[in-house]
Amino acid sequence: MSIYKSFYQQSLANKQSIDAGKPVIIPWTFSSKLSQYIPGIVRGEQVLVTASSGVGKSRFTRKVFVKDVLKYANEHSMPVKIILNSLEEPAEKVASTLIAEIYYRKYNTSLDYYTLNNYREKSLDDLTMKRVSECVEIAESKYSDLEVVQIPSATGFYKHCRDYLATVGKFVHEGKEVDRGEMWSTYIPDDPTRLVICISDTIDKYPGEHIQGQSMSQYETLKMFSNVYMRSRLGLKCGTINVLVQQQVSDKEKVETTYKGSTILEKMKPGLATLAKCKLTQEDATLAFGLFDPKRVGEKEYGGLILDELGFSFRSLSVLKTREGAVEDREIPLACNFVIDEFKEIEL
Repeated sequence: MSIYKSFYQQSLANKQSIDAGKPVIIPWTFSSKLSQYIPGIVRGEQVLVTASSGVGKSRFTRKVFVKDVLKYANEHSMPVKIILNSLEEPAEKVASTLIAEIYYRKYNTSLDYYTLNNYREKSLDDLTMKRVSECVEIAESKYSDLEVVQIPSATGFYKHCRDYLATVGKFVHEGKEVDRGEMWSTYIPDDPTRLVICISDTIDKYPGEHIQGQSMSQYETLKMFSNVYMRSRLGLKCGTINVLVQQQVSDKEKVETTYKGSTILEKMKPGLATLAKCKLTQEDATLAFGLFDPKRVGEKEYGGLILDELGFSFRSLSVLKTREGAVEDREIPLACNFVIDEFKEIEL
């Protein structure tokens, strides 16, 4: 089949699914403005999420690419699998943030990480602990399609994602089914509607590797991970949605180095030129987001908002790159609740 007919067959299959009430994308539920330009999360995308340390990129990633995805998928009976490689936070802490949101929605009460885990001088009372236990049971069901792992190597995480794909499909080379560890050119899923999302948080934690007798620096490893493993093998061949969370260079380096931006504020905003460890990851991204906290650089007002009068934490989300059309207003103001990993566009 020619690439043109293959394209048409895919477009036709998408139309038939949509007409049958089966969505083919996960829409952005946190921002109506973003949805005007980019309809949502599409199969095969490689998304880069970047920010300075402590701004909230891990929480934003969990909100948008874990919780929102699973909620929408469950509501529309979409098969989905999310593999989150949490390299900055233990798996139990990730679980606690998910449980905290369930508790908040159910009882309209916020329990931060320390309180929920009884890391206080006074413990939670028995009634609260009973409610937490109920929320744990809900989380077991609600997040059954989420797998949180802590795999310290880039190659190890790639192999883990590839091994999962082997359980829900087959690898083919020259018309014959082959083992996942052998040379393969095509992946055929058992269920073409299943979405598989592979998240690395953060890729900066992957060290250099020793592969086939060759020692690779961290820079070379991250380049290979982004381009070969995630983009070429998993994204383009298998249709996975890959999310790479990546640090920005330090604030001190941004100020002292001549990066684009004439003011301190402009220099401190996240950008592709200021990605830490390996800037070449931007070349593989089909979509890139930057999260920014203007209060960290002493700003009292931002985008017409008086920050101290908002009554909630504020972040600005920048669309740093998209391969499908320009985004006219590249910054989206967000209201944030970090106890439950909530981010929502502020309608101005």
